[in-house]
Amino acid sequence: MANFVAHFAIHADDVDRAQRFYKQAFGWRFEPWGPPGFLRVFTGDDEVGVTEGALHQREDAHHPPLRGYRCSISVASITETKEAITASGGVVSGPVVELPGVGKILNFEDPEAVAPQLPVNQTTTVE
Repeated sequence: MANFVAHFAIHADDVDRAQRFYKQAFGWRFEPWGPPGFLRVFTGDDEVGVTEGALHQREDAHHPPLRGYRCSISVASITETKEAITASGGVVSGPVVELPGVGKILNFEDPEAVAPQLPVNQTTTVE
């Protein structure tokens, strides 16, 4: 079974400007969620593709700061996925982190460093 993109996050310097752009250009809906400057993004209905994501202030925690999207890939086993990432030439860039109400997150870089710190989200707790 293929793993699908389960979530994405847009890191923006100006959240209001980014919200206006995605609303006007793509018809996405937004609602406040979590801390100030953090919005849930709804891209469509449950019929096709990723339907929900986030838009929030760019953080200085990333060096260099993230420019673009971060997405989460839903997997059945984060342990098996971690092994598959390294076996396929990727680099795991931190420990597995448990986010309450979200799941386990594992950051990694692909061989081209095109998607640095792409989180893998295991929503089940079987392991």
